[in-house]
Amino acid sequence: VKLFNILQDKNEIIQENISFFNKFKLFFIDEFNNIQVNDWVNLSSESGYFQDPYYSGLGIITPVNQYSRIGSYAIELYKLTGDLKYLVYAKKVARHLKNNLIQFSSYYYWNYIITSQPSPSDKPEDLGHSILVIQFIVNCYKNNIIFDQNDVQKLVYLFKNQLYIENSNSFREYLIGQLASNDPYVSHYYLLSEYDYGVYQILSNWLSKQDFKLDESSFLNHFGNKQKNKRDLQE
Repeated sequence: VKLFNILQDKNEIIQENISFFNKFKLFFIDEFNNIQVNDWVNLSSESGYFQDPYYSGLGIITPVNQYSRIGSYAIELYKLTGDLKYLVYAKKVARHLKNNLIQFSSYYYWNYIITSQPSPSDKPEDLGHSILVIQFIVNCYKNNIIFDQNDVQKLVYLFKNQLYIENSNSFREYLIGQLASNDPYVSHYYLLSEYDYGVYQILSNWLSKQDFKLDESSFLNHFGNKQKNKRDLQE
């Protein structure tokens, strides 16, 4: 849906492809209305979230990153169709998230699962999943939904002063805590570079020191071998 919107905004959908895109536009709308809407949990007139049946089967509330993804989906559908109901879903998810952020003076974090009662799942969000929430918050900010510039600056501070371990080449595995990590998914924080060049500098320096090795048995093998790719480019 995001790609559709980008192409549409740039008038790059040529006439012979209109029927192709319109077919998928109908698919997006049908999928959301017949799948995602059934997962909706309305907490109040201002907040709610999507409860995935998979997590219901496990007896837990859907993790924040999962319904943040659907929130981003709703924003893109609103931009695509102009239908206000998608905007309402996005606003309610955004309000639910913002109401449950754990605030510090310069940054905030959130738990992997937001629960009304303390439970073993009340632990900070991890680095890899956090990017889905970051993407949603930034998407909300860009579309004037609940989150503002101050929220984005708190995300920048979270990355630069909390996740990044100064004078090292590592980041924290969770949004708070001491466990260090070199998770490749930290590269997705690049989107905050738009708001602070220091984010770009940290990630650029981190990337220059990486040597990703190809592990045939790993689901992460699509990262490839960085050193080999470097030589190929030089040749």
